Amino acid sequence: MLGTLPDTPERARQELELQTILGPALMVTRGIVAPEVEQVYARARELAQQVGDAPQLFPLLAGLGAFYRVRGRPQTARELEEQCFSLAQRQRDPALLLQAHVAMGTTLVWLGEVTAARAHLEQAIALEDPQQRRALAFAGGIDPKVGGGAFLAVDLWLLGYADQALRRSQEALVLAQERAHPYSLGFALFFAA
Repeated sequence: MLGTLPDTPERARQELELQTILGPALMVTRGIVAPEVEQVYARARELAQQVGDAPQLFPLLAGLGAFYRVRGRPQTARELEEQCFSLAQRQRDPALLLQAHVAMGTTLVWLGEVTAARAHLEQAIALEDPQQRRALAFAGGIDPKVGGGAFLAVDLWLLGYADQALRRSQEALVLAQERAHPYSLGFALFFAA
């Protein structure tokens, strides 16, 4: 329907909002590296540049970062997540900062920078999470505290701290069960295995 509207800044804002919502939905239903995911986030990035400093910039950068991380391009993901981290710090938004720490920590695990990853993931888990539900959209549908805890467990395992890794994994599972969020629970179970 948006295609039938004239090409105006308001139309671009509306499409940007819809593309930003569509990205996480596609991640969950089609898979995080589905071609449609990249297309949606690439289009959203174009629209964000058209409309200026849009509030959707953080979730679209985070979504693209997750796509490239899992797609095997962690350095590209890192660059996008550094932008997310800067945005979160400038906005002083705890929910954004939580997600930025989780994203950066996750990518650093993939890059083998396990000590730096641990610092980011521990900071994420320590942050208060007053807007947890809003942050779900940024995480591709995964509760950021669950995702951060699951990746911290992997990181601790890689560092040689098996007992700590097991404890963090169990904490992520308990949190996922408390949140009663099936996709986050599946994520935690996957990494626990």
